[in-house]
Amino acid sequence: MLERTVARSYISPRVVGAESSLRLLTTVPVVTTLLAFVLWAVSLTTVSFAGMNDLGLISVLPPVTLIAPLVVIAGFLVALQDRSPSKMALLFHLTIIIVMLYGITSFIEDAPRFQSAWRHVGVTESIARTGQVDPTVDAYFNWPGFFVLGAFVADIAGMNSVLSFLPWAPIVLNLLFLGPLFIILNATTRDERLVWTGALIFCITNWVGQDYFSPQGFNFFLHLVIVAILFRWFQTPVNGDVAPWLRWQRSHRTMRRLGNLPVWRSPSSEVRAPSTASQRTGLILIVIILFGLVTMSHQLTPLFALTTVTLLVISGRCTARLLPILMLVMVLGWMGYMAETYMRGHLAILTGHVGQVSSTVNANFADRLGGSAEHTFVVRLRLATTILVWGLAFVGGIRRLRAHYLDMRLILIAAAPFLYLILQPYGGEMLMRVYLFALPAMAFFAAACFYPTSVSGRSWRTSLAVGLLCVGLLSLFVVARYGNERMDYFTPEEVGAVQHAYDVAEPGSLLISPTGNLPWKFQDYEVHDYLVLASNTDWIAQNATEVSVASLVQIMANTKYADSYLIVTRSQYAHAEMFGVLPQHFLERLEQDLRESSEFQVIYSSKDARVYALADPT
Repeated sequence: MLERTVARSYISPRVVGAESSLRLLTTVPVVTTLLAFVLWAVSLTTVSFAGMNDLGLISVLPPVTLIAPLVVIAGFLVALQDRSPSKMALLFHLTIIIVMLYGITSFIEDAPRFQSAWRHVGVTESIARTGQVDPTVDAYFNWPGFFVLGAFVADIAGMNSVLSFLPWAPIVLNLLFLGPLFIILNATTRDERLVWTGALIFCITNWVGQDYFSPQGFNFFLHLVIVAILFRWFQTPVNGDVAPWLRWQRSHRTMRRLGNLPVWRSPSSEVRAPSTASQRTGLILIVIILFGLVTMSHQLTPLFALTTVTLLVISGRCTARLLPILMLVMVLGWMGYMAETYMRGHLAILTGHVGQVSSTVNANFADRLGGSAEHTFVVRLRLATTILVWGLAFVGGIRRLRAHYLDMRLILIAAAPFLYLILQPYGGEMLMRVYLFALPAMAFFAAACFYPTSVSGRSWRTSLAVGLLCVGLLSLFVVARYGNERMDYFTPEEVGAVQHAYDVAEPGSLLISPTGNLPWKFQDYEVHDYLVLASNTDWIAQNATEVSVASLVQIMANTKYADSYLIVTRSQYAHAEMFGVLPQHFLERLEQDLRESSEFQVIYSSKDARVYALADPT
């Protein structure tokens, strides 16, 4: 007994040394990450937007701000080298990376970015103020689920507006994405290096910028949750009741011998989540409720979710066989009844591009190549980033196939969004939506370039290769995501100009903007009318060389409006110069003519914005 006690109490110095080394793999990266975050936060205090060019935020960021995320990624990869890595430590690194990459504008900008985010605030405010949804206002009120939910959350939180949500939405949403993403990846493989590296690549390649206060950002999260539930708890069983594709292969052993076909491993056989019938019933009810919210909140996301689930079911990878039928009924029911007002007037527009791939390519790429040289470079770099991620995914998929892993469920998730490239250009954003919805699977396969099997890539050289790839991806990310920041950010003076226009405008007034890129429509959304001059191509063509003040007076003096106000801001100048949406120097000539005209007066002026109104005839 004494000998056994002594033996148990004795621990080899080698074991002690190994355990100490493993603790260092966790402790040192955490410390360096904390230090990098502090230096990053301090460096943000030196950022000035005065020198920003059309390359966006990267043109004004100090070197420390760009290097700090690389230090965090290095710490993440060091911690991942542990054979039993600490999940809390890895999650801590990912959280810091998300804050650094997606929250940087929240810390350095004085007003929320993106004009569409301000418009979403206005829709939410209108529903909260009126207590009703009027589908005749515009498309947003035909899919109001997200805005109704936002109004409800603001009400129970005791807030007058959801404006305070805007700066932090990207951080919150990207942290939320991690939950279902981990479920999807863990339902595919037990290899923790592959799971965590896939999550890292997802975080540093999600450049499309749909994660702001928007229906599409929130509904992408719901889409991921739906897919995660089906992946984890409704996968085709592979033990006992063999999946159809494996059953076929096993029944054709002779064919396999003759053709030298590989025996595919089922990745899902590595991970199974046991559940009872009552649990599955509860989970499928959750899926139906979530999809119902998606259906009433966005036009495009329900179609992506429907296509993904349908492919999983018809391929035999999902046991919820009746779910696609129910989802289709819900989508058609909403479009045909609840959104009937919008669909009746826009059906021809929605279906007019079906099969016209060239128009989709032009709208998503060729039409975006106008404007300044720096902006054109940013567009090309976004395309290069997309091709790089998809190329890495292709290579990783091939390596998985060579290791006899057929990740068919992830292949279907990656392929499903591409079906919509032939249906609609979606205002030039369809390629970005395809990239976003395919990204969870693409990130997994990109990680599989380095970890195709659970026994591969144990060396430090593999971690170094992953690190070098992350350096390149992170550099591309900063430019691709924040390349339009000169027009995307707004100053307090610009917000003040729009607020002044709302303060003086009578109900039923007309608010005019040269390009539409300004922080407006955040209040009294349905009370006023709005006009964007750049959208009136005939008027722009007539005034391309010389602005006609008389034609502008004619628009603003229309008696059907209580008042009319023209708002010109710094961000509109940036938009016009970057994208070329107006003739060169159009805004300069317009403002000069307005100042010289006796028919206009300036009712608000600051260094970044002016508000013009018709002069009082008295």
